[in-house]
Amino acid sequence: MQYRFGDYALDTRRCELRRTGRRIPLRPKVFDVLRYLIAQRDRVVSQQELLEHLWPQQFIGDATLKSCIKEARQAVGDTGKAQRMIQTRHGRGYHFVAAVEEASESPAEGPTHALLAPSHTSAPEDLGLVMARVPVLGAEAHVGTEGLATFPDILEGERKQVTVLCCALADAWGLAACVGSEAMYRLMQTFLALARRVVQRYAGMLTQRLSDGFVAFFGAPVAQEDHARRAVLAALELQQRAREEPALRALLRGTSLATSMGLHTGMAIAGPLGEDTQTLYAALDDTTDVAGRLQRLAGPDTILMSEATRRFV
Repeated sequence: MQYRFGDYALDTRRCELRRTGRRIPLRPKVFDVLRYLIAQRDRVVSQQELLEHLWPQQFIGDATLKSCIKEARQAVGDTGKAQRMIQTRHGRGYHFVAAVEEASESPAEGPTHALLAPSHTSAPEDLGLVMARVPVLGAEAHVGTEGLATFPDILEGERKQVTVLCCALADAWGLAACVGSEAMYRLMQTFLALARRVVQRYAGMLTQRLSDGFVAFFGAPVAQEDHARRAVLAALELQQRAREEPALRALLRGTSLATSMGLHTGMAIAGPLGEDTQTLYAALDDTTDVAGRLQRLAGPDTILMSEATRRFV
């Protein structure tokens, strides 16, 4: 299906938005929001409906939706004040009001462009530490089941504020000696798969998979106002689920599984590496290094966060 409005054409089969034949790069979720609003153009669509249909069973805040709406408006030439196509109905939701024609043909291919934004220098964050024995998860953290976030094609590498979560199995070498190398291999496969599900549920992304753990970013590639809170909730949930996951318990042969985690908030550069736009590459920087040092200082079943992260949560 192709929707045509003004100089624009939105192709649902190719997942493309074009203006006079030229492709306009859009993150997948922004495209989905625009497509849904156009398909439901005969009525006002509430924020809750958009969240339920486009982010089912995921921990998504209003800021994420508003960011997608803003980008969709920019893509079709709207602004917050000049709402010629996407109108905000305060207290009700959003309404796509432009005249739309439906067609079955797809437009000719056009050029695409991906830009790498320049980096900017910044001062290092405060490195004060806060240590806490983590209790069982509270009700606030139970926000769905196993819904996975969908991550965008990354068009830009840019410096932005993020929260980095570094996690490792406590005493991984001792655990490997206890269960054996083959069981340890399967255990790490299972643990990293669980970590990926939990991290993506809070709209984070794994940037490194290590022999005994991983590194994850929150706030990149999609900016989030509450990235620190998301990282903390992900750490809490992963810590609890790692102890309770049946597939992990079966591989442990009666031994216990403990994790140690470090969290730090600061500036970092994240973007694509070469032509691989589906993998997030994070440049080495102080923010990642501090999170790693905190993880190494944390004891078993402990989450150690910096003062920079604590101020946000």
